[in-house]
Amino acid sequence: MILKRTIAAVVLTATVSIYSNAQPPEWADVKIRSIRYNDSEYLVGFASEPNSQKENPAALLARLESYAKGQLIEYIQVTVRSETELRVTESDSKHQQSYMSMNSSSSNLSLTGLKVEKAYDEKGKTGYAMAYARRSELLGYYKKLIKSNLVDAEVKVKSAQEAMKSNNGEQALKLALEAISIIPAIEQAQSVVFALRKGSVTDEDTQMLRLAGNKGNIEDLMRQVQRSSGNTIDDISYFLTRGLFLQTGKLNTPISLSNFTYQDTKIGSELSNRLNQSLSSKLVENGYQVTASGVKAEGLVLTGTYWKEPSDLKLFATLKKTDGTLVASAEAYLPLSWAEGSGVKYLPENFEEAYSRMRVFNKDEVVKGDLNVEIWTNKGDENLVYTEGERLKFFVRVNKECYIRMIYYLADNQSVLLMDNYYVAAHMANKVIELPDEFECAEPFGVETLQVNAQTQPFSPLRTRSMYGYQFIDESFDDIILGTRGFKKVDDKPMDKAEKRIVFTTMPR
Repeated sequence: MILKRTIAAVVLTATVSIYSNAQPPEWADVKIRSIRYNDSEYLVGFASEPNSQKENPAALLARLESYAKGQLIEYIQVTVRSETELRVTESDSKHQQSYMSMNSSSSNLSLTGLKVEKAYDEKGKTGYAMAYARRSELLGYYKKLIKSNLVDAEVKVKSAQEAMKSNNGEQALKLALEAISIIPAIEQAQSVVFALRKGSVTDEDTQMLRLAGNKGNIEDLMRQVQRSSGNTIDDISYFLTRGLFLQTGKLNTPISLSNFTYQDTKIGSELSNRLNQSLSSKLVENGYQVTASGVKAEGLVLTGTYWKEPSDLKLFATLKKTDGTLVASAEAYLPLSWAEGSGVKYLPENFEEAYSRMRVFNKDEVVKGDLNVEIWTNKGDENLVYTEGERLKFFVRVNKECYIRMIYYLADNQSVLLMDNYYVAAHMANKVIELPDEFECAEPFGVETLQVNAQTQPFSPLRTRSMYGYQFIDESFDDIILGTRGFKKVDDKPMDKAEKRIVFTTMPR
């Protein structure tokens, strides 16, 4: 990626209390909160913010509630990533895919059974929100959810097998797809149980072996039905579209089509780009409305992953509402022999190096702080693919006064310090900051990452050298991460931290 300088402007239970004195609620005190809602028994997210912008208190509390709940979801996601990486390393191939699928499913997680406390201190002009749940209650709920959904999936798989024996391929496909649509909910529930138990789970907890058996039966059915549909990318796109249409019928709601990514990595490839183009065309041919790439539709989002198997790439597509509700899903199989024979790459050039870097990123991530940071591009923030000549811009937003550091990791393993100790004053909180730099996609191509860190005290300096108008970092990747996450100020004042990353793949036209 070449950097070019341009000019640019930088189901829930809620209890709400309104305080008229200067005293915040007792649970706003971290010491009291840690005693009443200790980590061994509770899952807790907390957010507070002074109302410096004279925002409507109800709107401020709603936003803080979202931050508090988001911390719990992020805690689940980070714990699953950390624990599943170890399990993937130690497990056989069948279990490896189960763990990776669980990790992938956790990226769109929503939590049921949370309680929320909110308070606004009128005199202090500060809002507070806390989301919490007993670990034991969440664990019981999600274990029951796994069990009941597995029963539903097994009933549909058995019916699909009977339909296939009766040579009713269309009915078998419909039932198999209905079974597939239940799988993400099971895997999300498994991820919650896995995180709550911090990886110390049994098969009785997660029912992973039982789910794996069901998935194997579904895959056999899907392969039988697909044999007549062909083996090219256009054939696969047709089959996926057909599978979705059997479940949705004609829709008037536009669909935002996102790039398919490899397994649980959120890394795209040339295959992602080719599939996106083909799938968009097939969806339109079947009467769906598809928005331009990177444009969020109000109603529906189609995302997908592809998984390497001994002789195939298994593609899994999910159609969801923007609130995360699953509408439909579909599977298809692309022979590895076709991908290899056609020269279409399903992994970027620097995949191994990028994946290794991701594992370092995932270790000791910053979560559950009072400071929140968001980062996105002109194409959104997930499943990003840029082709040669396309322009890339970054946008960031924080919820309170802080300092920002942005580091861009290029495909050739060099690191660029794009922004350092950028001060965000209180009046700029919750406002979009556009990074005053633009990128043009050019070689070397591969996986690239933008890391943004925010904290309430200045960052320690990094060693850099000036080149092409940018500050290239003269420190190792491990040292950069350690310096960003691990240091403390000499005066040891309390410090809030937040961290976010976006990953994208660049490729030739």
